[in-house]
Amino acid sequence: QWLFPIGLDWKQVHLRPQTGFKDDVVVDQARARVYLLPLLQRRIETDFLIEALGGKVRGSFSVQRRDGKIHYYFQESAQNLELQALKLDIPFNLEGRLRLDLEATWQDQDFLRGKGSGALELLGVKTHGVSDNGLELPDLSFSGVVTKLALKNSVMTLEDFSAQGPDIEVTGQGTVLLRDRWSDGLLNLAAQAYLKEDLRQKFPVLAMMGHSRDPIEVIIKGTL
Repeated sequence: QWLFPIGLDWKQVHLRPQTGFKDDVVVDQARARVYLLPLLQRRIETDFLIEALGGKVRGSFSVQRRDGKIHYYFQESAQNLELQALKLDIPFNLEGRLRLDLEATWQDQDFLRGKGSGALELLGVKTHGVSDNGLELPDLSFSGVVTKLALKNSVMTLEDFSAQGPDIEVTGQGTVLLRDRWSDGLLNLAAQAYLKEDLRQKFPVLAMMGHSRDPIEVIIKGTL
């Protein structure tokens, strides 16, 4: 639907990612508007609203030519997106809600060389049916998972990462080296996990990793 004076409104949009998802990602409604006055100054400024996955995403986007280069600016705030509705192609069930704030600037469509910052928060996270090579892993729940994000010269930094749950507490930090193909990105995370005694009693293999007063060092490396 056309919105006066310059805008569009879409409803029931089905996105079909080639990898990473089990089914379509459904957008209930998406709306975007272009402001007239900046157009007279040869600048494009838009704002948008997306309703999907049980939550909303609000943001803005602008494009301007300056000093012989095209400058881009993007900002968004996502609230209460349902992780289960994402239908991620992962070998276990994941529940919870996502909040994500991002702000980024870049030049000449070279997003990976841009600069940005953000904050990620997961609320009420629960995992079910986790297994690895036939070994059943414990179901976990976290009241909250938070981290700060920073982007500079193709490196995404995860700062002040923490996760709080009744059976486990995790703190850490890491980096992601972004590539043009996201799946080729390099992941490097280091964390400390404190396992509560009840969790160790449910899974004796965890009792071999020391006692609840000492953290377990967890290192995750590899490609995305």
